[in-house]
Amino acid sequence: MTFKEVTLYVSDDQLKELGNAIAAYADILWAINLGLSVSPKFECLRDLPKSEVKRRLDALKMLHADLSK
Repeated sequence: MTFKEVTLYVSDDQLKELGNAIAAYADILWAINLGLSVSPKFECLRDLPKSEVKRRLDALKMLHADLSK
């Protein structure tokens, strides 16, 4: 993974909503893992290897953690 240094200003509300978006994404991935239906726009996630799905979710969580500092 490569990193870029940026200056970014986020409000507490934006940070909270990013956390909510990550939680919703995790719920979608969990539903796929259980074989449940999801919105058609997320069906493409079924085709990804589980390792890639985990990597993407971990990257989002890392971003949230970094912005929370």
